[in-house]
Amino acid sequence: MKQVIQQLPIFIINLPEAVKRQAFMQKQLMQHKLKGEFFKASRGKDLTRDFLSKFQIEKGTNLSNRKLSQGELGCVFSHYFLLKKIVEEKIPAVLVLEDDAILTKESTLLINNFQTLPQGWDLLNIGHRSASLLGEPFIGKKTYPLSLRYREKVTFDGVTIHLAPLTHLTSGTCAYIVTKEGAEHLLQVIEQQPILPLDNFLDANKEYLRYYGTSPSLVNHLDAYLNDNDIEQHIMSGRTNNMNTPLISNLEKLSQYSGLKKIKFMFYMNLALKDHFLSYPYNKARYLWGSFLKTKILISRPVMREES
Repeated sequence: MKQVIQQLPIFIINLPEAVKRQAFMQKQLMQHKLKGEFFKASRGKDLTRDFLSKFQIEKGTNLSNRKLSQGELGCVFSHYFLLKKIVEEKIPAVLVLEDDAILTKESTLLINNFQTLPQGWDLLNIGHRSASLLGEPFIGKKTYPLSLRYREKVTFDGVTIHLAPLTHLTSGTCAYIVTKEGAEHLLQVIEQQPILPLDNFLDANKEYLRYYGTSPSLVNHLDAYLNDNDIEQHIMSGRTNNMNTPLISNLEKLSQYSGLKKIKFMFYMNLALKDHFLSYPYNKARYLWGSFLKTKILISRPVMREES
């Protein structure tokens, strides 16, 4: 049997004290026959005022027009320090995982066949989902934050994966591949532009970065399906996920409730009948049309690069 050689190094952002999440990720790596290295995450409260003064933190707001929380700052700068490591050590390309990412057979295929992927991108998000469809199961389904008029595809063991520019805001940075050149440009943007939560930041600065995604999305995120009380139990149980055996979706959870609890859950997860059934055709049409318009803008202008 031919031995499969991992073609892409993996770094996992993890707080040293989060030993259960570390064990959860190690177990996944073993199951998928992958090797990864843990990278120490940053805590927002540990970032000094002198360090933060180098960035436009005061002007950095999220979509709710508020200052970033310490957790959001910790997330941004965990990725920032890892990007610096990639550049300093001149690593050609890296898969960055957060410690609540759920790998699949399909993501492993991409990792082990990385050298055959089409080039021309700086950052390839393989664990994204549409920000307007939070709470919806998406693993194994076609996702439409991606361009529909400009895309390339690869096929591994009968699995077809499309690569295309991300034309709409997506939620999730739990799994992405970044090139050394992409890391260099992203560091420059972080140091020059107002800081946002990382997924919003990437979307807001597409003119500086060739930001792509895969369709379907290949990596899931624990928080997409579980509330805070469930995550610890999920990690300890060692449940894993692939496209054929998905985690329990919010629609499946809804069927377990009755009465007032069902109504509360529907509104909490944005699954009210009006939103879920009546607005879906409109949102789908808006995404399809917007995909064509935004892609035309993205591919008609060169990616802005700072002079080196």
